[in-house]
Amino acid sequence: INQVYYPREGRKHYVPAMFEPEQLEVLMSGGKYEYILDRNCLQFEPDHPLYIRTSEIVYNHINKNNNFDALHSTRHFGPMVFYLCWSKQIDEFIVHQILHRNLGGAAHAVKLYTIINQDKSIVVSEDDLKTVENFANSGAARRQGKTKMALDKIK
Repeated sequence: INQVYYPREGRKHYVPAMFEPEQLEVLMSGGKYEYILDRNCLQFEPDHPLYIRTSEIVYNHINKNNNFDALHSTRHFGPMVFYLCWSKQIDEFIVHQILHRNLGGAAHAVKLYTIINQDKSIVVSEDDLKTVENFANSGAARRQGKTKMALDKIK
């Protein structure tokens, strides 16, 4: 109905085939994450179920394949990190940040995780390294060993 009264340039009045899960897999295998998410923003409102489904599929694919850099410096990076914190899948992202020598980014992700999930078991300190270590030693880390190994690698 919004399209009838408030048309947006580029928005189709039907759901394009690219938003079908099979087509998304084809596009994601080519690394077209930003294109998919840009089209998602154009085609749907943020509260639309297809918008949410498409975003989740893309974020999960990025997380599964460790392609976090594909969205770095785009408008989709923050929402991806928020989604990973919200769904408690932040471990791979934190390891990625650590291995790319971005301890500050890893600590910010841990802080966001504690705020979103109201997790009091993780002690957040001023020291980024200590904050990430506290996350790695907490029950919130799904892959404690991998996070600890990444921290040992940069020490």
